[in-house]
Amino acid sequence: MLAAGTARRSALVRLSTGGLARGWRTPAGRAVEAGTKGFWDQYPCIDALCSELGVRDALTPPTTSAFWSLPASAGVADGQDGDAVMVADAPVLGKRTPRLPAGLGQAWHTRGSFPGVPVLDRASLFALLPWFSAQLASEEARAALDAVSFRELCSRAGLSRRAYERFVRPLLLVALFAPPEQVSAGVALDCLRYYALEHQASFDVRWCRGSVAERIFAPWRAAMEARHPGRLRVLGAARVTSVYGANDGSGRVGGVRVEVRIDAAVARAEEGRDGEGGSGEPRDGVEEVDLEADAVVLAVGVNGCKAVVRGSPLLSRHAFFRRFGALSGIDVASARLWLRTGGKPVPTRFPSNVLSGPGLGDFTLPEPSPAPSAKFPGSTWSPTPHRGSPPLVPSAPVAVAGADAEAAVVAASRQRSAASAGGWRPGVDAVAADAGASFGATLFDLSTLQPEEHGPNAAGNPDGLTVIGMDFYNAGELLALSDRDAVTACVRLLRRAAPELARAMDGDGSVGAWGVHGVEDAAFLRFPGAVTRFGPGTRPLRPTQGTPVPGLWMAGDWVRGVPCAARGLSQERALATGLRAGELAADGLGLPPTLEAGVGGPESRGPAFLDADAPEPHVALADRTARAAAAFIALAGRGPLKNALPFQGGGGGGWF
Repeated sequence: MLAAGTARRSALVRLSTGGLARGWRTPAGRAVEAGTKGFWDQYPCIDALCSELGVRDALTPPTTSAFWSLPASAGVADGQDGDAVMVADAPVLGKRTPRLPAGLGQAWHTRGSFPGVPVLDRASLFALLPWFSAQLASEEARAALDAVSFRELCSRAGLSRRAYERFVRPLLLVALFAPPEQVSAGVALDCLRYYALEHQASFDVRWCRGSVAERIFAPWRAAMEARHPGRLRVLGAARVTSVYGANDGSGRVGGVRVEVRIDAAVARAEEGRDGEGGSGEPRDGVEEVDLEADAVVLAVGVNGCKAVVRGSPLLSRHAFFRRFGALSGIDVASARLWLRTGGKPVPTRFPSNVLSGPGLGDFTLPEPSPAPSAKFPGSTWSPTPHRGSPPLVPSAPVAVAGADAEAAVVAASRQRSAASAGGWRPGVDAVAADAGASFGATLFDLSTLQPEEHGPNAAGNPDGLTVIGMDFYNAGELLALSDRDAVTACVRLLRRAAPELARAMDGDGSVGAWGVHGVEDAAFLRFPGAVTRFGPGTRPLRPTQGTPVPGLWMAGDWVRGVPCAARGLSQERALATGLRAGELAADGLGLPPTLEAGVGGPESRGPAFLDADAPEPHVALADRTARAAAAFIALAGRGPLKNALPFQGGGGGGWF
């Protein structure tokens, strides 16, 4: 709230940073961040924040990304070996000339960027264009598109199977963290429209030059604390457990109960004390604190919000909050690898990469057992975590599959490949084919993207290690692996996706503390249910910013009905909704606008956040035309527009 310009009162405001933005450390002490986060061209709120903080150099220039398909490791069609095959690259379009209308510009300037998607298949992508505007025609149309999966829409609209499998499906797996059959068509259209349609440069993406927590959150926190001394305290290890009501029986919010993890040494330092604890000294442990508040903004994800509702009678009596129980989260995982590559970092072909394909799941198969070694006898696949320091996350043992089990999985991969190459058949074969790429992955060359921290001359990388980040989406099947098995699996995948790294690792020939060839240090972080699943029919279950409890507001990228162009799982949308929630809270309390400018204080009431640039004229014209068509259909007595959508009757068509 404070960051949204509600520093208009003298009460103490406490904020907590955490979630996927906080950091971890490996057993060897190296810093780790959960995931590598992209910053797209149309992120005006984040760009403005970085400018105000003086950290615009925290982000790289836009970079080219590549999409790769991993064939099944055995029985690969077309004579290809098991290495990844490039399907497409996403060049930086912001400086490409001529500057053409959105849609046409992307098609023209990427005409040589799809070696794995022939031109006729790419042309079939234009079949989606009418639907971007159709869903804006009316609430009935939006509801109808929310009720079906994006996979079904692609089939009915006429996309080619190859364009869907090789490009659209991987794109959705990394943009919304779930395969298209698990994503609402309405949400997918919103997301793709924002990132790819409205402007030629919409898909240009930048990366943080280091940890987001250190490069952006730390300066932001310092700026707010310096601006409001004595009135702001950031609780970095706190969790909201419940929201309670005011004592006057009005039903208004009264405050929140927070579970704070106490680190005695840190507490003494903050209070200016020295020495070890006496009877009045802070001690390690967990403390519950009630924070009274006139207004509260809940900026938590689905799982966190469900936990708060369960602990809050004030909230659970309202269906608005109970509906969250029908929503689910998506499992994600993040790996960080420090690789021995001959004394200097070895760059990958592209610094950022998207991986998918029927062979993506094969990398979790156990490798053949190597010759026994004195340090780690037997197979490199062990059910125990790495030796030495305890793992970052409590790990579960994994059974080592035998030869029969491996043969069965490889046979299933062959069947999936055959199903993908041939005609599309409904039923069991269809399910088996889709199961081959049920999760997606991204691979980042952090030595290139973050040279100040991981480059060849970085103080933090004196041994010249290559630092790789890997993120996995819809990754529930990976979370049960032990830390060491997970790292071994990541290296197995890396060898197929980046053969240049495999060659450099083989040349080193050493085995580090993890017992994995070429790995000096590593981390594998698990986040079960950490991000929102925007499934078909879930839009009515998601919250609006206003709630039935006076004084309680919602923020986050899963909040619906916000007049903000950013869509889907977006840092920009999370920030924009937070800024707007702060303004709504201030308005509800009747607080006057602040006259202060800068971080956390707009000079005048105005809009609560900066929005993305307006759609280009031809896109806006298509939107107006769709709305006019919807009005005409209703006026002509045809009924709601949703009855005119092709999938409402349940008929055939397409490859679904």
